[in-house]
Amino acid sequence: MNPNNTIIITGGNSGLGYQTAIQLAKTQNYHIVIASRNKTRTLAATEELKTETGWTHISAMVLDLASLRSVREFVSNFESANLPPLNGIICNAGLSLIGEQFTEDNIEMTFGVNHLGHFLLVNLLLKHLQTPARIVFVSSGTHLPEHRLARMSGVAKPRYISAEYLAHPKNAPSGERITNPTQRYSTSKLCNVLYTYELDRQLKQAGISTAENPIDVFAIDPGLMPGTGLVREFPEWMQTVFKNMIIGISPLIDGIRMPAESGQHVARLITDSALTNVDAKYYDGLKETRSSTDSYDLEKAQDLWQTSIQLTQLQPNETPLLQNQLVMG
Repeated sequence: MNPNNTIIITGGNSGLGYQTAIQLAKTQNYHIVIASRNKTRTLAATEELKTETGWTHISAMVLDLASLRSVREFVSNFESANLPPLNGIICNAGLSLIGEQFTEDNIEMTFGVNHLGHFLLVNLLLKHLQTPARIVFVSSGTHLPEHRLARMSGVAKPRYISAEYLAHPKNAPSGERITNPTQRYSTSKLCNVLYTYELDRQLKQAGISTAENPIDVFAIDPGLMPGTGLVREFPEWMQTVFKNMIIGISPLIDGIRMPAESGQHVARLITDSALTNVDAKYYDGLKETRSSTDSYDLEKAQDLWQTSIQLTQLQPNETPLLQNQLVMG
């Protein structure tokens, strides 16, 4: 059986992305592209997926979200790969760091990988989407100021002042610079939700997503998951403590899920026909719910959108969303 459509999963070589790929492979409906930065691990993961699922229509492609050059190279390679039409994009890859690090483009790393790389990727791929299509952003409940589990696990509340300050923290006034690495993470996850809603608005305003030919956009909190690579940048002893703590309290607290379960939840946002032609939504696992108050802030969403255009140097010929607009800057 040959698939009719292609799904791209960023960070699909391990953890949640890998588990999501397993679920999509079981449907035997999609050619799955595993897009990750480490070529060796990505190739190995695709072979493991083929063996585990019996589905051979799985490809490995290199994508480093910390490099805008790599994002553009990935899209160029995808265009020449002669795969079935693109039907969905799952923006899953993400990281959480301890120290302040920067991307190849001198963007703060957490913001650069968790938001900016995906911003550029989606915009560059829009012209290849065959409707009805789906775009899924893996966010996090940590973006909710009142999220009890996030606060218990030591993740600070998000703090969005401006996208420019998130990208270039050294430009921020001392009182507005984020120095807590967990706050950089939770704020990047807020950016995922802001982008979800703004992308949906932009697609509809431009007439690219319509009732007849929809592109549905979702954000999801997969829950706090032990066994994923999210804290891989932490010292080994901290990774061990985090994993053991989460496993220990998981039977007692809602919101802690195993990657396999969360993979089912993410895959459902691609496969469930009941979700076609709807407004952008935020899910906690399987449950549709409200995201944070800040995530509905139109001023923040517009700031994030316009600043991301500038930072990525996105051009009108690269995305249909800018073809009738002037790039700011």
